[in-house]
Amino acid sequence: MPILIKKTITKTLLLSLMLFSSYALANTLSAERYRHVATLTVKDLPTLNKKPISNLSVQAIIDGELQPIPFQIDEMNEKSNFYYEGKEAPILGEAGLLDEKDELVFMYHDAGVKISGQQPESGKTLLEIKFEEYGGARYAYIIEGSEDRSQKKYVDYNVKTGLIKTDFYTLEIDPDNLLNWKNHTYKNFKEENKNLIDTLKIRISGGLFTPWAKVSLNNDNLKPEIIGIKHGPVRTIVKMDTEVKLGGISVPMVNLMLHYYFNEQHVNAPVLAGIPALGMLLKVLKEPAISVSLDFNKLEGSLVTTAKGPKEAAVVDGKMSKLEEQFAIDGITGDMSDLSSIKLENNFLHMDTQKGYEVLALLDIFPESLEGSAPGLIKRSLSVFGDELGVLYNDDKNHYDKPEQFPGAYPEAGYLIGLASSELDDMELTGRVEIRFAIKLFFIDDVGEGGPAEFEYQVRNPPQLSYTIMDKNKVTDLGGFKSEAHNNFSSQ
Repeated sequence: MPILIKKTITKTLLLSLMLFSSYALANTLSAERYRHVATLTVKDLPTLNKKPISNLSVQAIIDGELQPIPFQIDEMNEKSNFYYEGKEAPILGEAGLLDEKDELVFMYHDAGVKISGQQPESGKTLLEIKFEEYGGARYAYIIEGSEDRSQKKYVDYNVKTGLIKTDFYTLEIDPDNLLNWKNHTYKNFKEENKNLIDTLKIRISGGLFTPWAKVSLNNDNLKPEIIGIKHGPVRTIVKMDTEVKLGGISVPMVNLMLHYYFNEQHVNAPVLAGIPALGMLLKVLKEPAISVSLDFNKLEGSLVTTAKGPKEAAVVDGKMSKLEEQFAIDGITGDMSDLSSIKLENNFLHMDTQKGYEVLALLDIFPESLEGSAPGLIKRSLSVFGDELGVLYNDDKNHYDKPEQFPGAYPEAGYLIGLASSELDDMELTGRVEIRFAIKLFFIDDVGEGGPAEFEYQVRNPPQLSYTIMDKNKVTDLGGFKSEAHNNFSSQ
């Protein structure tokens, strides 16, 4: 057989094998891993420290060739929020260089098979990133000096109309108040074009001097001002500074900063609630609480479960049941003198409409952001996620709680953070509190075979990461890469 024909056959067989491997790899992803956003910093990949951002890109094997995949690098400021030039805090590190807590992000499902001699069309392969889990591996490659970029965008946000679009869902928010969610559709929901939500609800509530004279500040009292927007192919970030107003007058007792991270199939919403003097607030408001919930639009027949039980799913039917009254989640665990031991887990809220649309919510906190803070501040800021953390839930066709587009709560589900923890009884009036948390909302077809508990476990336990410096053939085991929520806030 002529050598040229033999080489052609060999090349064809190799390409066929790689295509089959890529197909097989795509079909091994769990429900969570398909939606996972790989988020890396120079702590994970130290060889990239101080590299010019414009010179870096990410590629993976697609159809047997090394090709660009969607990625972005988000620079961070001194408060560990994303950096927006001329606004808020100064940049952390140097502008234009990958350093400090800057985040390199891409979709985990875009990582592919290992290269077998392929080279980028331009530039050089700097690093091979390897993700390992359950005996399988996925690979992505850091390329230096290439201008090739993927044209794929996973999310599009129209600031003027407030419309967010992905291949899976749409979400329309009020451009004049980004806390008011107006319309949400999901591609595979069996009722075409149905608006699935009423609105997002954020509350600061309590009893005015007594537990019985209730006062509640809602979306209408919260006036978010957009500080910055980062449009990216993987995620769009919106940063808002929120003024709390009552009767048109600013309320200085609570300062709110919010973010939206719009992703392909989930929204991540980090919140920083700064309370300059919680002791003083507790003198004015009895049993104060902050709540964040999503009010859905008549999703009757849906099945709802929570992390701590009951095990049996409750059916949404417009009236509260004994099962629904028992919904519960876990609070924090660990030693407040050792922030690395602090964990907040086992807190999923899950709803299955049984019509091709499921929602799973998770609550995250950021204990590492309090590193270096005074012990009193740490205790005050974390204790609110203990015995006073709970589920806010309503299944009531007659429930009315402004702002609303549609009557009833069918259902309304979210998290309730009580500020009057038993740990704060003797707190000084001037004691500052910095409450940092994030709520993730996943919009999916199916939570997967392991159920919502396994989905949550995988969110909190990403695959093992190692990398190879291609020109030195040096492999470093990093023990797991960070999930997206870990670097949103610092102690400032």
